Amino acid sequence: FAENSDLHSGDIERVDIEWKSLLSLIAFAPPLKFPRWIELQEMASRIVGDADVSEQLPDLPDLLSRQRERFVNSGVSSAA
Repeated sequence: FAENSDLHSGDIERVDIEWKSLLSLIAFAPPLKFPRWIELQEMASRIVGDADVSEQLPDLPDLLSRQRERFVNSGVSSAA
């Protein structure tokens, strides 16, 4: 990654975990009678596989100190 990039290896790991979680939710969701949903669910099932749903959360990388700070949006001013 570039030195001034806001993207870090922990961010990539988090995206990977979130993506797998979303696919798993789709794959194991109740079936609906919509062709596009059925197709999406089948594709998600192929990617996720037949693995049982895990009862444990994955180990996430530690947050950076700036990620632990409260976000303050300074770009919007409130006019009364």
